[in-house]
Amino acid sequence: MSSDFFVWKNVGTKDAGYDFAHKELGSKATKLISSIEDLDAQKIGTFDLVLMLGVLYHAPDPLGYLRKARSLCSEMLILETHVDMLDYPKAAIAYYEGDTLAKDPTNFWGPNTAAVVGMLKDSGFNRVLPQPVFWGSRQAFHAYV
Repeated sequence: MSSDFFVWKNVGTKDAGYDFAHKELGSKATKLISSIEDLDAQKIGTFDLVLMLGVLYHAPDPLGYLRKARSLCSEMLILETHVDMLDYPKAAIAYYEGDTLAKDPTNFWGPNTAAVVGMLKDSGFNRVLPQPVFWGSRQAFHAYV
């Protein structure tokens, strides 16, 4: 089970933003609450746009999570994650033991830009566009099938 699923499952207001947008936009989208591990493209289909925001650094298996995202994506993935080791020129990932990153034991990884790009390409995305780092340690990536 992914740590984000565990955390959000226990937060009472987690759906407030979704519920507001769903109502105001007259959306026909169906809400699905699931762990990443349980998502299956054969059951739920694929999507033109997949958002993976603030998940990767919590993933016990980051490459597996990206492969799962690719299996659900027919056009574009927008990935946002915590990054680290940005001054290291080769693909690298910092591992955070215990609660050493922000006193949160579900924060495991701090990949650098090259590592994220490489993992996205190894997961089956053909083109990856890293966006500028913001807030000191956050970065978004646009990945295309």
